[in-house]
Amino acid sequence: MIEVAAIAFLVSFLATVAILKLAPRLLAKEFLERDLQARQAVHTRPAPRIGGLALAVSAVCTLALVLVLGPALDPTVAAVLGSAVPVFLAGLREDICRDMSPRARYGAAILSGFLAFGLLGVWIDRAAPDWFSALLAFAPFGVAVTVFTTASYAHAFNLVDGLNGLCAGMSVLIAAGLAAIAVRAGLPYLVPALLALVATLAGFLVWNYPMGRIFLGDAGAYTLGHVLSWCGVILIARADEVSAWAIMLVFFWPLADTLLAMVRRVQGGVPIDTPDRMHFHQLMMRFLVLAAMGRDRRSAANPVASLLVLGFIAVTVALGVIFWNDDRGAALSLGLCGVAFVALHGTLRRLARRWRRRPLGGARRPA
Repeated sequence: MIEVAAIAFLVSFLATVAILKLAPRLLAKEFLERDLQARQAVHTRPAPRIGGLALAVSAVCTLALVLVLGPALDPTVAAVLGSAVPVFLAGLREDICRDMSPRARYGAAILSGFLAFGLLGVWIDRAAPDWFSALLAFAPFGVAVTVFTTASYAHAFNLVDGLNGLCAGMSVLIAAGLAAIAVRAGLPYLVPALLALVATLAGFLVWNYPMGRIFLGDAGAYTLGHVLSWCGVILIARADEVSAWAIMLVFFWPLADTLLAMVRRVQGGVPIDTPDRMHFHQLMMRFLVLAAMGRDRRSAANPVASLLVLGFIAVTVALGVIFWNDDRGAALSLGLCGVAFVALHGTLRRLARRWRRRPLGGARRPA
């Protein structure tokens, strides 16, 4: 397992270096510069969003190594990775050509979800309350809910890919949390794959954090969301002790961030796929820029904001691991985390508004 993780890290590191060298040839300059003009942009210099290619190269090389060294590749792991091909290709096309609409990418995520079900034959078949578990046990309903849920998580991971190291760091925490639950639940075949994913992300993070030289892009973020959410589905479906609430705790951050964004847009009377600059990580960076570090230090505030947000994410993942087989404890923790998330989001909005009129020196500008 250590050898596989080391190879995954090294291949990911080198593949990212190669992609950084090739990016000027693969991506039009106007696309890179357009990213800085996007409404949700928080960066000061262009960076390629094709880091998902590095993850794919690392995954292929790691799988080849496993096949050579043995034992045979677990079919569950192969099915999860294979099912991610449609959403990866759709995301990669968007990263390179910028011509895939959000609906098209979401459709690819749904296709990958149905493919995963076809290969694995599992779905989310239980949840509280009991009447909902009875509905989930009816295969057509349960499969539809599962595919919709996993596709939504894939999309949610992409929304978090904003600050240096944030999406990749969140994925490391979630993968580690799922691996810990898999060990406790008696599903050891998931552990090597999840740890190899952690190593792959670590190799990429060297270039993604703190300087933000490259980003996961749609291919990387959507694929990570798909793979990790289906690992969560497997834990729920194949280990009766695992609490579905605990798995939701592990995935709390992308879920909460996306749901709150949808509420904001519905209240504002705009389509739910309209981008904005009110995600938690964007507010955190804005607060740091306005209140603590200064407007001339946005590039330094970016990784600091990521680190602070990752600290919050680590708490929710840890709670999911602690209450992995405790429905009541996990549900209560999920509710408390939801209240805390909304409260912190509102506090950051108020603080950012309070400080936005202050100049760099700290004194308030005259009215």
